[in-house]
This record gives sequence, structure tokens and C-alpha cells, in this order.
Amino acid sequence: MRISYPLGKNNSVFQAECVGITTAAIAMTNRKVMNNKIIINSDSQTVLRSLASSSTTSNLIYDCHNALETLAASNDITLRWVKGHDGNPGNEAADSLARQATTLKVVGPEPIVPIPFSVTDSPLCRACMEKNETPTHVMLECTGVTEQREIYLGSPATIPEILSNLGGMLGFWNELGWLE
Repeated sequence: MRISYPLGKNNSVFQAECVGITTAAIAMTNRKVMNNKIIINSDSQTVLRSLASSSTTSNLIYDCHNALETLAASNDITLRWVKGHDGNPGNEAADSLARQATTLKVVGPEPIVPIPFSVTDSPLCRACMEKNETPTHVMLECTGVTEQREIYLGSPATIPEILSNLGGMLGFWNELGWLE
């Protein structure tokens, strides 16, 4: 099954990855897939961690979680992270479909998905919506990216400490999808 459709010009990578998982779950539910072991691969650790979280403020994550729960009612579902751009056939096919979708014309009014905070002029942090989004806030304080920060940066106390780990800092920002 190959599904590709445009999300519009303002969607984020996070949103596209989340919509991809939701679309797969809904498609399998609509085709009445039952009594199967289903493995859904994603190269977005951020989306997978958001789906595993016990709470969310994201409607996209909420909808994705509900679609997965519906599918899981009659199937054994596993969500699995795969490294992106590493030759995984399913991930390469998904990336190809995503590229294809960027060339398609949007049918209907935009935005197809809510405009991400990254393209608004709000000063609030898009991850926690509690304080202004500054590099210092995101890398040292933001509660919305605690897991990603710990994975890539550990528990930094100062900006110089973070700057001494450039690879970790780039991995952190890349994982958030905020470099694009």
C-alpha cells in the first residue's frame, strides 16, 4: 500500500512523520486488517517518544495515538525507530513518497495540518509554550524537550558545556527538526 498526499507548505517534519503514522494506522483499520503483528517503523524519535508519553498537548499526536489504539484493538502493534537515510527499504520508500507529495497540489484550504509554531511569530517556545523560545531556554530549561536533551546533551548546566559537545548539540537540534 502506497499513500502520498501533500500537507501544504507550512508543515514541519514532525507533523509529516506523525501524519504518516496516523495515515498508515487508519488505512489498515479501513482495510479491516485483523489478527496481525504489525510493525510501524519511523525515523523520528521525537514522534515515537511523543506517542509513548503519558500526556500530550498536540492534537496530531492525540489523533495518531487514537488511530493506533483503534488498530491495536485487533492487532499486535509495535512502533520501532529506524535510522533515517540508512538503506532501510521501508524508510526509503516512505521518504520517496514524502518527496513525491511535495510536488503535488494541495486540494482544499490550507493549512492541511495546523501551522507549526516554527512558522508563527509567537515568541513562546514551541515545545513547552511556557517561556520565550531562546537557544538558552531550549538547551538548558525547556521541559518539552527534556528527553531529547538528556539523550544528546546529558544534563548540561551552562551554554559553554553544551558548546563543548558540538556533535551532541547538532544531534539535539536535528532530532527536534528545528534546523530545517
